[in-house]
Amino acid sequence: MDERFAYWDRELDIAWIPTAPAEHVTSEKTWWGIVDHDKETGKVTGLEILDASKVIPIELLERMPEPGKPEPDAVAA
Repeated sequence: MDERFAYWDRELDIAWIPTAPAEHVTSEKTWWGIVDHDKETGKVTGLEILDASKVIPIELLERMPEPGKPEPDAVAA
């Protein structure tokens, strides 16, 4: 997906998981975070999970890189 990768911001405890590329995104707030949609197609383009360490297994989160720092073992999205 052109250098898009999942990451976990450990300080803010937010996980971002891209699902599709998009140039124009609209966001929908949910009880667990944010769902990003492509404005034209409505397709889900990403998930932002707040309080990620409370809802995603820590073993998975620890494999995710920091924001902006893709690593060879980064979780593919």
